[in-house]
Amino acid sequence: FGSPNDGAGYELTAIAAVVIGGTDLFGGSGTMVGTIAGSIMLGALANILQLNDVSAAMQLLATGAIIVAAAALQSFVGRRDREASG
Repeated sequence: FGSPNDGAGYELTAIAAVVIGGTDLFGGSGTMVGTIAGSIMLGALANILQLNDVSAAMQLLATGAIIVAAAALQSFVGRRDREASG
């Protein structure tokens, strides 16, 4: 049996894995390999933080910071690619 609440709270983690994997937040395409790599990186980060007794709130903050950094990096790389081709 499934519950409608199964998986609740994993939205941020799923978005973070996809963004870290290289999919553009503003539309575009990504790869399955990139998403898997992003998931592994997030899982390793969560494991390290949990083993070091970091609070759940700080773990969410770290995940959010990684999403912001990945989006900023994508924006920077995209801008550089547009300038090089145009």
